[in-house]
Amino acid sequence: MNDIMMASFLPVLLVFCLINVGSGQEAPYRIHTLFSVECQNYFDWQTVGLVHSFRKARQPGPITRLLSCTDEEKKKYKGMNLAPTFEVPSMSRHPRTGDWYPAINKPAGVVHWLKHSKDAQNVDWVVILDADMIIRGPILPWEIGAEKGRPVAAYYGYLVGCDNILAKLHTKNPELCDKVGGLLAMHIDDLRALAPMWLSKTEEVREDKAHWATNITGDIYGKGWISEMYGYSFGAAEVGLRHKINDNLMIYPGYIPREGVEPILMHYGLPFSVVILLTRRAIRPYKMTELAFSLTEKMD
Repeated sequence: MNDIMMASFLPVLLVFCLINVGSGQEAPYRIHTLFSVECQNYFDWQTVGLVHSFRKARQPGPITRLLSCTDEEKKKYKGMNLAPTFEVPSMSRHPRTGDWYPAINKPAGVVHWLKHSKDAQNVDWVVILDADMIIRGPILPWEIGAEKGRPVAAYYGYLVGCDNILAKLHTKNPELCDKVGGLLAMHIDDLRALAPMWLSKTEEVREDKAHWATNITGDIYGKGWISEMYGYSFGAAEVGLRHKINDNLMIYPGYIPREGVEPILMHYGLPFSVVILLTRRAIRPYKMTELAFSLTEKMD
């Protein structure tokens, strides 16, 4: 009789566990994953890929797309139902300076989410990703080393401005500047302290055109495009956050992981090559990059 009851109980228990894992668990282990995009086909196919991988990897908790649309973009936009979405005001055109810089929507969107989303009131840990990423396995902040006051992030070595005059100009704590980005995992309290400064420092660096040169910023274009990345690093330094930097969590396609390491994130931010076998005698290399790929081209 006990065996029969147990056999009947196990499927119910399994369903309960699956629901619990997907719901983000209970305090202090509630996780929320965020990513920021705009109303463009360019971001739509990335959204589909990221959200599919989120579900396939069984990442705990909800995922939210922070969607920034100008009024004109929203009139024509047809991808509103592609993912769980929280609309945030567009700052692509800065309301004060008139500067066109869509990347600022990332910190601006996080600030807006923290202020206005009910989800932000019921979470302990936040994982922030880029849209051009694929999740290969669950990202549990406490398991990868995150603590309150010590976020975990991937290493972005090209942020050379942490070591030169740029950091000295834009933070009172240049020695705390960490070269990080990509994957960000932190306690909600740390994000609340950091987010307004992240936005403010992004604005500062974006307006500091005198120091946009490649030898100062590491930006190969020298146009201030990575101002938002420095805004994050300088903002974190300003509020005293030091990161646990992990160079094994994220990898770019085409790169070779270290022996024994299986990254949990693929970041499609750089060109890479795919060799397609056409016949037994002919192979043809294709160079691919998310920067040159649109939803329309993919569908065609």
